[in-house]
Amino acid sequence: MNRSGCQIIVANQSNLAPQQELVEDMLAIIHCFSCRIYGSRHYAKEKVKAIANIINIPRQTMLTLSKVIQC
Repeated sequence: MNRSGCQIIVANQSNLAPQQELVEDMLAIIHCFSCRIYGSRHYAKEKVKAIANIINIPRQTMLTLSKVIQC
């Protein structure tokens, strides 16, 4: 780092035992994945609602669209 003239400063540096560091790292990983799982559940519900809204287009609208769009 001397060539670029910068320093790395570690904030809140604590001397932990290797086992404690491992436990903290594992808890951080578990926390990250649990947030992803719960977040994906939320978006899955939104997708289901959007698809349900698309499927439940009123019959009259479908008839109007079929007259406009001809295959």
